[in-house]
Amino acid sequence: MQKTKWEELPVDERGPAMAYGWDWDNLVPAARVARWEHCHGGQARAFQVGAWLLFPDGAMRENDPLTGVMREPPADEWERLRLVVEYCEHHVRQARDAFIALKDQLAQRAKANVREQRFAAMPPSDEELARLGRLRGVAASWGVELAEARQRLADAKPEWLRLQESLAAQNQQQNEAFLAKLSNIQL
Repeated sequence: MQKTKWEELPVDERGPAMAYGWDWDNLVPAARVARWEHCHGGQARAFQVGAWLLFPDGAMRENDPLTGVMREPPADEWERLRLVVEYCEHHVRQARDAFIALKDQLAQRAKANVREQRFAAMPPSDEELARLGRLRGVAASWGVELAEARQRLADAKPEWLRLQESLAAQNQQQNEAFLAKLSNIQL
């Protein structure tokens, strides 16, 4: 019988129940879900896509901790990498939105102070500017992660998809050439 990722972890990382030989699969569903989530990066790193939670490695589970389906990452490398790219795109959007929101908030507060001539009002603090810088760094690091994930996805593209894209590009060129010829025909 093949060991699962969970069984390969050292006993101290699997928790005290494993030290006593308890069978996790017969425990309450919440324990099974927690174990599964731990193997895929933890729920804190997952994000919701419809009724599913997507994890960093491409694993997904329904957002129902009692009866939800838990899907391991796809065996197909291209499909798994497609989910990893989606995961990175979510974090890029989230980091960018947090940066823009804080920057807008600080700018509006400073402009209001200037416009209303609130001499007693303090400008945004250095701590807030440092927080803005940290958010910019987070967004930049997720951007790098996304670029790397997209490159891995492009490298793993299946041959059938490459052929399909090549045929689509050829058809596009032929249609454009036909339209150019057609536009030259006048009455």
